Amino acid sequence: MGKEKPSVTPSLSETVFPAVTILPSQQPVLKGTQDTPNTNPSPKKKSLSPLDKAKEK
Repeated sequence: MGKEKPSVTPSLSETVFPAVTILPSQQPVLKGTQDTPNTNPSPKKKSLSPLDKAKEK
């Protein structure tokens, strides 16, 4: 039984890894869209989500 538990942890982390690799890929994209409202002096643009900004364009 003690040997079975360590075997379960690697498979669990393996399922977590794909999810972790997808997140970092999406984060830079979100950060890029958030950089534009930051440079813009309009506070209303800041509250708009990146999706709303895409709709405006």
